[in-house]
Amino acid sequence: MLYVENHLNELKLRSVYILILFKLTFLCCYLYVDTIIYIIVNPFLKYRFDKLHITNYDFISTNMLEVFYTYIFVSILVTFILIIPLIIYIVFEFLSVGLYIYERIWLKNLLVVCLLLSITAIIFVYICLLPLFINFFLNLEEYQNTFFYIVKVEQKIFDYIYFTTKLLGLAIFFGQLPLIIYILLISKIITLDFMNLNRKLFIVICFIVGCILSTPEIYSLLLIAIPLLLSFETMCIVFEVKRSYNVYFKNLLNNC
Repeated sequence: MLYVENHLNELKLRSVYILILFKLTFLCCYLYVDTIIYIIVNPFLKYRFDKLHITNYDFISTNMLEVFYTYIFVSILVTFILIIPLIIYIVFEFLSVGLYIYERIWLKNLLVVCLLLSITAIIFVYICLLPLFINFFLNLEEYQNTFFYIVKVEQKIFDYIYFTTKLLGLAIFFGQLPLIIYILLISKIITLDFMNLNRKLFIVICFIVGCILSTPEIYSLLLIAIPLLLSFETMCIVFEVKRSYNVYFKNLLNNC
């Protein structure tokens, strides 16, 4: 009973650490929220300046509290992005006591790969995908400048940040696809033969996902579909090589 109480006390202490960490991180994010928002909206501003030659960096607000809500939303969002790896580390250290050494090493490597894939997805969206979306949708302003009417884009700050957040969330989710396939394979929920037999179906699924997430331009579709295909093919190759080596060494031991 005392052993259980010690674990509960440690869990409470770690929960207090997480709560203090959240408050301090949120405070820092809110103090520098203007800089954070500028980093988020920079692709939009850069396009307006480079392509449309618009020098005024204006966003509109249709609600008196919208700017405040935007500041709070961005601060909380960035706070979660920053502290989630630390929370996972704290929880991992708490649970690792009951794991074997090989399980601890495997789980730690899994979490590191998950973090690297998430960072890669965020960088990919910010540098490659987001400018394509902005380029396509803001070009509609030029297309609708007709004799009868003119469509002028006046972007709301909260809508833009919310759109960017959804795009980043989807990218992080689909960026974990190699890890998901790896877990499914090692847990034998699916097999390598099943993946090889259904390769054509998976290619179709990748392009369907690309069509849903991309703009109607073909290169934005390829920017989404090709990384998904590469992740699938990479895992197939890795496990095919692993199986070949296992068969080779098994035959070698049998011959000896």
